[in-house]
Amino acid sequence: TLPDGSTGYEIKCPGTHRSMGDCMNKAREACGGNYKVVDKEEASGLAFTEFGIMQTRSRSMFVECE
Repeated sequence: TLPDGSTGYEIKCPGTHRSMGDCMNKAREACGGNYKVVDKEEASGLAFTEFGIMQTRSRSMFVECE
């Protein structure tokens, strides 16, 4: 639920091989077409694994279907 009480969706697109365009495609699918972006965030960082240090990237957006 969005701050104004309407229904919204959180779309997540993690991974270094994805883009914000992938999130937009997921939003289009979730809404059956048009949507309005309420908020979006993109962050990157490092993760320590048994194989060494790996770069991470996360993307998310909150959308309201139109």
